[in-house]
Amino acid sequence: MSMILILAVIFFLLMLLVGGERGAISFIALCGNAAVLVLSVLLMTAGFHPILITAVAAAFINAITLVYQNGRNTKTFAALISSGIMIAVLFLWVLFLSGRMHLEGLNEIDLQGDFPVYYSFNIQINMAQVAVAMIIIGLLGAVMDTAVAVSSALYEVHRHTPELTAKELFQSGIVIGKDILATTLNTLYFAYIGESMMLLLYLRKYNYSLVSMMNSKAFLEEFTCIMVSAIGCMLIIPLSAAVSAKLFRAEKGINLDEQKRQVRKQMKKISAGLTQKYRRHADAAITDQVLKLSQYQSAQTLFCFVSLPGEVDTSGILADAFANGKSVCVPKCISDGVMKVYQIKSQEELEEAGAYHILEPKGRTGQEHPGENGCVAPEEIELAIIPCVSCSRDGKRLGHGGGYYDRYLAQTSAYKVVVCREKEMCEEIPVDAHDVEMDLVITENHIKKIT
Repeated sequence: MSMILILAVIFFLLMLLVGGERGAISFIALCGNAAVLVLSVLLMTAGFHPILITAVAAAFINAITLVYQNGRNTKTFAALISSGIMIAVLFLWVLFLSGRMHLEGLNEIDLQGDFPVYYSFNIQINMAQVAVAMIIIGLLGAVMDTAVAVSSALYEVHRHTPELTAKELFQSGIVIGKDILATTLNTLYFAYIGESMMLLLYLRKYNYSLVSMMNSKAFLEEFTCIMVSAIGCMLIIPLSAAVSAKLFRAEKGINLDEQKRQVRKQMKKISAGLTQKYRRHADAAITDQVLKLSQYQSAQTLFCFVSLPGEVDTSGILADAFANGKSVCVPKCISDGVMKVYQIKSQEELEEAGAYHILEPKGRTGQEHPGENGCVAPEEIELAIIPCVSCSRDGKRLGHGGGYYDRYLAQTSAYKVVVCREKEMCEEIPVDAHDVEMDLVITENHIKKIT
């Protein structure tokens, strides 16, 4: 008893030292799972159906191990759903196998030991159902571990390359699964072989032939456990990859717009609280940073937004560009998400247009083709100065939500510079495959080159 306590204490201390807070959470989850198993045994001995008890216990263990340890997030739910489906399928399969293979009852080693002498066989429990329960409980860990490994790795792939489609994510999941499959199967193999060492020694000692060994109930029980667990680990890989890919893409589509709305709302509150003194100082410093850029000084054709109230003031940039004889182009919004660019000779050529009173070039209908009435083709632009509601230091930009700039910038190879005040910067901007990344971020204090 004392050695059991010593080992338990060592185990607990190592979990805390190595795992820290996560180790403590894992230990609590382990205790929770142990409590579920103890309760399951008590209920079975009280006469409840072993298969039903095992199904409920498996669901609780799945939830405790995945949700409690890893939190409520998409990758956890992906692992939870895929492992739940896999366990349900294996449950039905093991039920079928147990009837065909007659797994119930004591094996040869049990019959040679103390069981026949000291134990009553009339315990009124269906041992065939108990055999199924043992196999299912035995494979839970391996299936859940593989599901978590695939979903967690695939989530990181999705987070760093959000433009990947569901099909591409699924293919990445299969590649990840292939990498972990060999080690997972070896872990299972050595775990069961370690437990079966006495069985192998026993069968060898009494000169069992290979055929007799393979037909022995003891061997059959261990072999069935290994095979079912291994098959479960292999099947969970494509299932977990498919479920994860579907959920990650669905979450992206559902939540991305809401995430952007929340960031815009937050940034508009911050912007409303900025003093006019800070705005003037920051805008003047940003203008000075832009005018010193080698890309600006060498560019002959410049695209620059005409600032709205609250945006970084670009009047100084436009004035300098006119004074230096650059071809200055400004945007005109034509319809939902569609924008054209026109050359102007001075800021006097701008007029208020639309419900938002945006300054746009006069006398342009938006129907012109490049070369007509000052309309400029996207490929002619060398440098583009872009507005934002906010942006991150890694070049991810958040606009007002119309998609005008992203659609237009996707057509040009111009060097793209986004200007933003320091106090309106954001640590992380939610983006999707259609959001165009900037080449340079300019604030009043920093110039951050992205590409």
